[in-house]
Amino acid sequence: MPALLAGSTSSAIKSWNLQAVLLALLRHDSLSRVRLSRLTGLSTTTITKLVARLLEQGLVVEDDRDVTSNGHRGVGRPQTALRLVPE
Repeated sequence: MPALLAGSTSSAIKSWNLQAVLLALLRHDSLSRVRLSRLTGLSTTTITKLVARLLEQGLVVEDDRDVTSNGHRGVGRPQTALRLVPE
């Protein structure tokens, strides 16, 4: 957690985290939740909660595109791409 957030309220931290997710999605065409976690430094649990909120608000949509870097499917659940909804 950045030193600026030390002693901050829970709502301030949530806002900071949400801003980090939105900025990452602005910089990239589409990202998986795992990639968002790596780029922002937030836990996958936090990313999941924030993305659920953004999906409910209609700001983000899930995309069917393959988000793996090499095009090969790995083991486990396939990664779902997320992207911002254009205005």
